[in-house]
Amino acid sequence: MEKLKITIIQPDMIWENPGANLKKYAEMISEIDATDIIVFPEMFTTGFSMQPIILKEKMDGVAVNWMKKLQPKKNAAVIGSLIIEDGDKIFNRAVWVFLTGRLKNMINATCLQWGRSHFFILREMKKLLWNIKAGDFAR
Repeated sequence: MEKLKITIIQPDMIWENPGANLKKYAEMISEIDATDIIVFPEMFTTGFSMQPIILKEKMDGVAVNWMKKLQPKKNAAVIGSLIIEDGDKIFNRAVWVFLTGRLKNMINATCLQWGRSHFFILREMKKLLWNIKAGDFAR
């Protein structure tokens, strides 16, 4: 049986500062030896901000592209959640970049705005099996 090495990254985040957080992650990741999966925390670029309107990005945004570039550099799958705008909705979305470089979003939590506060509500949750060699979720 092959061993699966998972690296969990948990820095002291810089609140609501995606650029500074990505720089900090890059420094931490440079010290990582071989690993199969790199896991970032929930809302890893911003912290669990209640300002999703200001901090959102699209699936072709800076952080998602940063994850896509990281995958081949480390030859590891990458997962983390971000504030993502998709159409007219905003999600706390878990994003996977597989070993094949394929991008997949796994879980969406919907952002609702009530007054001046924002709340994320889980929209979909499935039990998934992941085939790391095939680079996709099992059906």
